[in-house]
Amino acid sequence: MKIENFNLNEFHRQNEIADRIYDLRKKEILPIVKDGKLMIYKVNVTYSIGKLQKYLKDNFVETYSSVILSKKLREERLEGASYSPILKDMINYHQASNEEFITYFNLNDEVHQKEFTDENAQDVEVTVPIDDTFFSKVYRKETFEEILDRLVPNYVTCTYERKSKLLVLLNYIQYGKYFNLDFIANTINEFLTNRKDKLHFNYTEEINTIELKEDAIEGMSFNDKEKSLSTEEKINILKEIFASLDIECIYSNDIDKISNIEIEGIINSSDSNFKDPFIKFAMHNSDILENSEIAPVFNKIMENSTLKKVKK
Repeated sequence: MKIENFNLNEFHRQNEIADRIYDLRKKEILPIVKDGKLMIYKVNVTYSIGKLQKYLKDNFVETYSSVILSKKLREERLEGASYSPILKDMINYHQASNEEFITYFNLNDEVHQKEFTDENAQDVEVTVPIDDTFFSKVYRKETFEEILDRLVPNYVTCTYERKSKLLVLLNYIQYGKYFNLDFIANTINEFLTNRKDKLHFNYTEEINTIELKEDAIEGMSFNDKEKSLSTEEKINILKEIFASLDIECIYSNDIDKISNIEIEGIINSSDSNFKDPFIKFAMHNSDILENSEIAPVFNKIMENSTLKKVKK
């Protein structure tokens, strides 16, 4: 029987490398390799991001409504479960109208209306005169309008906000203090294609650390307004996002001239043997920018970006 060789030292080393890369992303450091040079960039947010956030909030936040039983809403509010599907992102609610009830349950359709009437109609007692002295009681089924009059007062219309994923992403770039090119590239790809397909990078899993907040954003979907944009409109918005960032080159040197000690000083790390993993991480970032499926898009959106400028 073959016994797998598990190298504990290598396992610890990979964890150390992942921790160093996590620290780099927390410092919003982006290293790349280009033409045999290691170039290290620092990502900062400019004041123009506020104008862009307002634009996204004004134009890409959606609202939608649902009609639910008043009893169900009351139960959820008493529970205080803000994460519940009913209360999550709810802006307000009001007594449902007949028209809202009909629209929500698609009762304008004749077939649906007949099915609804057949399933919900109750017996109604009707007094029928026989002559001036005698009356007879008979029963009939409720009409559609009578069913509405009985049921609708038990329902409320809840209005919800469907967030803009672009706005959530931009807020995270500003306040999250964690610049992960893998995450940003995959999010851009989803925005452009309306699919959640992962991009293919030439990298090992050890370097792909992810923040919990990123995991939550990844689970979101772009809303209908965002999905309906043309490719040109999407690229123009991405250009505006990158224009709101100051991506400044803080170091540049030939790879073969850099020592482990110099890397240690550049990134302010106590790891004195980090040059090779650091270069590998930088090459991984370059691979995203130059060879991934959306590399042509990166070239377009960063045509005038400070990413191409080197600090003297």
